[in-house]
Amino acid sequence: MRAALLIATLVAALVGAPACFKPQIADVAFRCGDGGLCPSGYSCGTDLCCHKDGSDPNEHGACSVWDDAAVQDSSPTADASS
Repeated sequence: MRAALLIATLVAALVGAPACFKPQIADVAFRCGDGGLCPSGYSCGTDLCCHKDGSDPNEHGACSVWDDAAVQDSSPTADASS
């Protein structure tokens, strides 16, 4: 009986936990995909960034989302021995 109650409690917690997840995403948080695709609730702006529907496109200024998250931090020809 005690084990069944513990299992039921764990199942309820695991099923209910995702319902509490609500991240705070900026009005301009990512670049538009191929063909101007954006997630639900966002539209592709003229700056090729996804803008939250209903937000003021001029409020946030120019799109500052990088093309690629990989940032090069050194010269490609750098060598630790030189």
